[in-house]
Amino acid sequence: PDTRADKWPKSGSLLVDLTHTMSGTTSTSHLSATFNGTSKVAVSLTSGGVTLTCTVDLASQSPTCG
Repeated sequence: PDTRADKWPKSGSLLVDLTHTMSGTTSTSHLSATFNGTSKVAVSLTSGGVTLTCTVDLASQSPTCG
């Protein structure tokens, strides 16, 4: 946001890559969040070869996934 009146990031992405070990098995995950100037953020999580895509509304904190 450029000013206090801007509630949401105008653009940009947040990327997180994780490596985790459980019971001796190591796996990786990748999380991406893309901001577009609105309260709705596109989120994608890939782990174990499976990708889940969600839209998170920062105004309500109620995600919708599909």
